[in-house]
Amino acid sequence: MSSSKYFALGGAADDSESTQRFFTRNKFLPSLPTMLPHRLRRKFRSTRSKIRSRQTPTSSISALQTSFNPRDTLRSLRDHHWSVYDAQYLFLAVVGIFALCVIQSPGPMVKTAVATLLMLSLLLPVTRQFFLPFLPIAAWLVFFFSCQFIDGKYRPPIWVRVLPALENILYGANLSNILSAHKAVVLDVLAWLPYGITHFGAPFVCSGLMFLFGPPGTTPTFARAFGYMNLTGVMIQLFFPCSPPWYENMYGLAPANYSMQGSPAGLAAIDKLFGIDLYTSTFTASPMVFGAFPSLHSGCATIEALFMSHTFPKLRPLFIIYTGWLWWSTMYLSHHYAVDLVGGSLLSAGAYYIAKGKFLPRLQPGKMFRWDYDYVEVGEARESHAYGLTDLAEDDFHPANFGMDSGDEWTIGSSSSIASSSRSPSVGARSPVDESWEGDTLASTSDNDSPTSRHGGSSQASRRKPVSFFIHHTTTTMARKAIQRDQIVKLIVGAGQASPSPPVGPALGSKGVKSMDFCKEFNARTASYVPGTPVPARVTVRPDRSFTFELRTPPTASLLLSAAGVEPKKNKLRGAGNVAGPNSKAGLAGVGKASGGQLTAGNGGLGVVGTVSLKHVYEIARIKHGEERLGGLSLEGVARSVVAQAGSMGVVVVP
Repeated sequence: MSSSKYFALGGAADDSESTQRFFTRNKFLPSLPTMLPHRLRRKFRSTRSKIRSRQTPTSSISALQTSFNPRDTLRSLRDHHWSVYDAQYLFLAVVGIFALCVIQSPGPMVKTAVATLLMLSLLLPVTRQFFLPFLPIAAWLVFFFSCQFIDGKYRPPIWVRVLPALENILYGANLSNILSAHKAVVLDVLAWLPYGITHFGAPFVCSGLMFLFGPPGTTPTFARAFGYMNLTGVMIQLFFPCSPPWYENMYGLAPANYSMQGSPAGLAAIDKLFGIDLYTSTFTASPMVFGAFPSLHSGCATIEALFMSHTFPKLRPLFIIYTGWLWWSTMYLSHHYAVDLVGGSLLSAGAYYIAKGKFLPRLQPGKMFRWDYDYVEVGEARESHAYGLTDLAEDDFHPANFGMDSGDEWTIGSSSSIASSSRSPSVGARSPVDESWEGDTLASTSDNDSPTSRHGGSSQASRRKPVSFFIHHTTTTMARKAIQRDQIVKLIVGAGQASPSPPVGPALGSKGVKSMDFCKEFNARTASYVPGTPVPARVTVRPDRSFTFELRTPPTASLLLSAAGVEPKKNKLRGAGNVAGPNSKAGLAGVGKASGGQLTAGNGGLGVVGTVSLKHVYEIARIKHGEERLGGLSLEGVARSVVAQAGSMGVVVVP
């Protein structure tokens, strides 16, 4: 059986026995035709093996809850870090209570049963993970159904002339009347497919695809944005009722009242074509007859296209075509004006960009399925600049130009030791993929104190300088004054365990920053990590005592120890020193030799601490390679550094 090598960690290229490989490709029945591309087949096999094997040592964010014990829910509720975003559940409760009180049919027994089942689904962990993001959608559906029971005397008057007037002002004509002027069976079917079929099934299909191929947390974010968008749209329709195009075709611009029934408009031709009574009866008894603005059909299509474009960027043109197709069908069937479609799309765009900036997980290169993600980062990546001075030359901002060293940069190739927030000890030489921290403490600060200007010299020499020199000198001095007031604080804190106690409190308090604010935000951003995982944080403190911070991946040493199953205890590695290394006194005396007369693998002084497989090395290398600062390195180079650090720590890499 032949195999092809992708890349090796060491040894001769032609020595297949001694070379450690990450994975090989076996050729079974090469004569059979292959229907799928090789890259897709390789990705599928890798993901399938990851699902079947045990999870990666860093996190289990892709796992689903399987517990039926309500105590787990109560425990999660007790440990939950409350924030202003939790007020949404109070708002949803008010909307739900209002809707249940207004609804006259079905009776109280059915409404009580529905509310009881919903609360029971939120109590069980196995169902809570699905129904908690579903709450905004449930509130929208119940509120939309209850609108038909609201008495007309409590509702505002219906606007009949506003939308046609806006249509003529903005576009110069009534686009809906123009598109619906010429009817044909083929056009009726083409308009019916997106409006009457895919509109109702697309949310489920999009949720399933984002659940499988998107980062963990994408589907709940989509569900919440989808629900709040529709709920907001129904509220606008309730307080700003407008007549649709079919009303103008039937009654002209005569005043409307809430006793009028709805109309299927162009969908009546579909009922006639197939000999059914589906859309006629449904739209006639619509709970929101005069809900033309905004168009929720357009809103649903737009928000689905935006989220799907985020998950599948290469298919964005396809989603744009689908949205345009639904726009045309909506106006062809005389259900909405073009103004309604624009309003629905703007509402969806607002919901999407709010979710993207705060809650939507970012895609990571090389990830195809949700099980490929070992960690997630939410929101948009922020690039901070020094007080808007980005127009100046880059060499004016370089620390070397101000006499500063680059100690506050994230250097590569450091050999200093590190101590995590879980009180893990120093574990020997550092990997080139880890950050360097000043000193051996958990928190270190570096203020950007700039010395005197590098453009020194006598006054006579300065008088001979050209005008461009004085401009450059002035801008450099301004940049130096701005930069020297920024302060950098570097921390390594356990995920979800940040507290104002040392070292976080003193490190930030000395800079005038409220450590509690940092702790709350840090714990919220690391909620998806395994609790206690050491996470480096680089905090930038501005002169007004505001701060921003960025998170990096856990140190390579912590990932290796976690993969090897080694836990630190009282500044010693559990298991370290139990087997003498070959360079220790016991090892040199022959005590540390293993059976067969071979020296024990691992660190020369500690011996064997634990073992990790090549799969763990590959996963750790992928995690570290995902950092932007290491984007210029090859994955093979990062993997080699992981193997090198494993050897210095006494962790043996096995095939």
